[in-house]
Amino acid sequence: MIPVMRSPVLAVGLLLLGLVVSSDARRDLRHWTEISQWYAACMVAWLIAGPATIVAGLWILASRGRRQLPFLVGGAGAILAGAVMLGGVLSYVIPCSGAG
Repeated sequence: MIPVMRSPVLAVGLLLLGLVVSSDARRDLRHWTEISQWYAACMVAWLIAGPATIVAGLWILASRGRRQLPFLVGGAGAILAGAVMLGGVLSYVIPCSGAG
């Protein structure tokens, strides 16, 4: 069990991660016709993971860190967002700028 004193810190972290992931996905999906199918699939996965982490962060704050399920939901959302980003970058679906 996570100590109650650390719960607000984790909740704020989940809220920030969820907001960043959701806002980036919404911004990129506005250009739906200009992106590839696979990149759009990454954005849809982020649209699922982002709000899940936001809800989990709010749930942790509301329950004061006394329940385990919001930590599992938030962790799953964060892992999904990270795995989609890693897979998209490694398969050259998500465009990255670099030297060359």
